[in-house]
Amino acid sequence: MMATRWEPLVEMQRLSQEMDRLFGSQSNRVRPSNHAYPAVNMWEDDDRVFVQAELPGYSLDQIEVFLQGQELTLKGKRDMPSHDAGKWHRREREAREFQRVIKLSQDVKDADMSAEYRHGVLTVRLQKCEAAKPIRIEIQSS
Repeated sequence: MMATRWEPLVEMQRLSQEMDRLFGSQSNRVRPSNHAYPAVNMWEDDDRVFVQAELPGYSLDQIEVFLQGQELTLKGKRDMPSHDAGKWHRREREAREFQRVIKLSQDVKDADMSAEYRHGVLTVRLQKCEAAKPIRIEIQSS
């Protein structure tokens, strides 16, 4: 008999997928993999592309945002404070360093971009190039 390791997170994910399949879930939510940190939402309107990332516990000077071509890079490092006095009873929040590269679906302008960090959420706003903006075509009737 061969022993296998039980991985509860994998089993919970499998169970959740099976429940969605059985009950016909219409959810369009994508569950990030263990390697996709931070969790990111990305959407666009006619003029801009928006990217939001959850970064709880980081300070503004621990986060960097870079744009190169069609790649947006989010980078950060968080050190956990040390406690010289006393002893730890629980330490679940870890020091973390990350770099996440997000491929954009269209070109954006180098100018008129901004990033804001509030309440642990980073929001990046990027201006679309004119060629990427939709152009309305008038329909003629005959």
